[in-house]
Amino acid sequence: RAMAAMASSPAFENGSSFDSAENAAAVVSGVWDQGAARELFGDGYAAAKLPVAGGFQLSSFAGYKIIGVRPQEADRLKVAKAVAEYLSSTEAQVLRHDRMGWLPARKSAQKKVSLTAAEEALVAQNRYSRPQGQFPGGYWSTSATFAEEIILNGAKYAEASEGTLMTLLEDYQNDLEALVK
Repeated sequence: RAMAAMASSPAFENGSSFDSAENAAAVVSGVWDQGAARELFGDGYAAAKLPVAGGFQLSSFAGYKIIGVRPQEADRLKVAKAVAEYLSSTEAQVLRHDRMGWLPARKSAQKKVSLTAAEEALVAQNRYSRPQGQFPGGYWSTSATFAEEIILNGAKYAEASEGTLMTLLEDYQNDLEALVK
C-alpha cells in the first residue's frame, strides 16, 4: 500500500538511475549513487536507512562476498588460506575502501575508515538486511514487472482491499518461487 501511495503521488518520478533525477526532494537508491546524490542535493545531501512503513521495517539485500578455499595438497592449501585470510583482513578491507570506495564488512575495518553518509546509512540498514545470494536471471525482471504494475496502477492499489493486495503479493511470491524450482 505504501509503494502504491508513493507511486500515485504527483511528485513521484520513476527511474532506474539517480543520474536522471532532476529537481528531486528525495530519492530511494543505493550507496552506488552517492556521488550523483551529493551533486544533486549539494549541502542538503543526507542519507538514511530504509524507513518503517505500515509498522514494518523495510528490509534489503546485503551484498557480501565469500572467499572459499578448496582443499588441496598441504603446501597449496597453506598459500590459499593465507591469501584468503589477507583478502578478508581488516587491513585489506580498509585498503579497498580507500582505493575503490567499497564499504568494509568487518566492523574493525569500518572503525578505521571515514564513512560517507550513504555508508553510515547502509551500516544502520544492515541489521534489517538479508544476504543476497544467487538469483536466477528472471528474478530481477520479475521484480521489475511487479514494481511496474504498482507504478502504473498506483492509485488503484493505494485504495485496494487487503485481499486484493495479498493476492498481488502472493502471485509475485509464486512467480519468484517458480524460478527456483
